[in-house]
Amino acid sequence: MGISTLVNQLVEIRLEKFIQKMIGNVTVGPEGLVLNEPMPPLTGLWELAQRHGVDLSQDAGFRILVEDFHQIERDYRTGNNNLDISIERMSEAWERYFEAYPAKDDPDAAYYIERAKAYKLSLFGIRNERVLLSGGLQPTIQEVSQIIDRGSSVYKEIAGRYSLVQNEAEAIVASVNQRATELFESAHRVVGDNADGLYSSTDEELDHYVDMALGELTDAQYQIYRDYKAYRKAEQVLDRLPAPLRESMGILARRAQTRTKQGRDVVNHFRDEVATWFDRSMSRASGVYKRNAKGVALLVGLSIAAFTNSDTFHILDRVASDESLRRVVTDRAGQIAQQNTTPGNLRPGQVAAELESLKNQTDQVLSDMPLPITWNPGNLSRQLGCPYDPVPSNPNGDLPYALLNQEQWRQLYRSCLPPEVTPNYDAPIALQVMDMINRRPFAFLRMVSGWGLSGIAIAMGAPFWFDLLSRLMNVRNSGSKPKSPES
Repeated sequence: MGISTLVNQLVEIRLEKFIQKMIGNVTVGPEGLVLNEPMPPLTGLWELAQRHGVDLSQDAGFRILVEDFHQIERDYRTGNNNLDISIERMSEAWERYFEAYPAKDDPDAAYYIERAKAYKLSLFGIRNERVLLSGGLQPTIQEVSQIIDRGSSVYKEIAGRYSLVQNEAEAIVASVNQRATELFESAHRVVGDNADGLYSSTDEELDHYVDMALGELTDAQYQIYRDYKAYRKAEQVLDRLPAPLRESMGILARRAQTRTKQGRDVVNHFRDEVATWFDRSMSRASGVYKRNAKGVALLVGLSIAAFTNSDTFHILDRVASDESLRRVVTDRAGQIAQQNTTPGNLRPGQVAAELESLKNQTDQVLSDMPLPITWNPGNLSRQLGCPYDPVPSNPNGDLPYALLNQEQWRQLYRSCLPPEVTPNYDAPIALQVMDMINRRPFAFLRMVSGWGLSGIAIAMGAPFWFDLLSRLMNVRNSGSKPKSPES
């Protein structure tokens, strides 16, 4: 969100204002000190000096103090010192100024220096404990949250500074980009027939030439360039923040303000509060996602179960009856094997004929016992308890356990009705289905319940069933998995 960048910019602005509050907006020139705003009301040492008849513009000690403060400001802006070290250096600069001031034989000068010490004490305190509040150098959490609000005074304080140097900063940015382009073209220009051609470039390569162009700037120009680019980047981020998020930041700031005291790590407190809020939001979002995912998985499972007619109760019945199927196939295979025990009983052609006969008989058994899923007449007749005798639907030999067609539906519909009831084949299919449900409600209820169980089983997913199987049985047949050395 760029809050940290803007907070650093705010601290730099307030540090500059705090220094100007103490020594004024002073420029050190070859002819001495120049107060850029000499009109009253004067502040800081200039006010004390005017009151006691001291000319600071000709004061060598004050000039050293101004130079020290300006160097402290530059070091903080370039990142060579943090805020704590900068405060200590300012306090030390004050003490050096007091000690070097020639006030031993001049009562007025002595009184001036005593008032200056009192002024410094009022700003810094005995152990520099007041400087954060008196200079406003450390923003409060509430001020940090207001940075993202363009209408707040805190944001306007930052924007106001860059509006003053906007023209200069944009000129520096344009010159840097132009110089980087010149360096790039000079390095990639080819000689020969294609002397004006340029190679294509990557972003990393262009960044390299931008860095080279930045190296040609002065320290002041580079500082303006760096600060302005950081401000513009943070401004672009703030433009994309929705209004509800801005309001949430304000609420979190007020909450953090009540839990913490004024200190140098207010940004960290605010960051912790935002991190806690984000983690809780993600936990709630994760919970909602999991609930929705389970609901969607259940709907998908029920849809698959109904579409494929996967009735759990019918499947269990069919699995239980598979033993008879295995017995039929096994007995028939045993008969053929017995016939082949004596050499010469069957000729080679008869063996092939017997195998083909076995295949046909097996297909007939499977037709009587179809797969326990899909919409076929065999499954529906067993699910509904109808005395349905599957008959091939056409002379081409279509298996009766194929998907239900119109002729098979009529046969099933007639078999599910009592003998004294004449089937109404002219009625719509929906009315025929409702008639069957009305006559066999428990069978349909059992079928729908089986769909529900199958849908729940599908919704649980493969990982659940694999984990369940791994708990119920040891598939490896080699004992439990050994523990890792770390555990």
